[in-house]
Amino acid sequence: MAQTRCTPEWLPANLNDAQEDGLACVICGADYLTDNAPHVPVGRSKTGSQVFACSDGRDCMVPAAEAMLAARAEVEGWDAVNARVTAKLEELGLR
Repeated sequence: MAQTRCTPEWLPANLNDAQEDGLACVICGADYLTDNAPHVPVGRSKTGSQVFACSDGRDCMVPAAEAMLAARAEVEGWDAVNARVTAKLEELGLR
């Protein structure tokens, strides 16, 4: 299976310095130094820094997840991505 890393192509084009450095959400811009929002890694900026999206119900994960799936589909094909997502949902008892 091809190793896929989320690349800057799927990230919003207008990331500010804090977002590019992993200090703010790439979707809503929440400042993790002052907001203390839970967050998860979603890729890397053009500088190579790991970037994050909020994971606390702010609706940041949906666009981030959709973008990551689209980026993976370009490499692996939609059938492969769909099969992996379906298997994971079944494993978690969500399907």
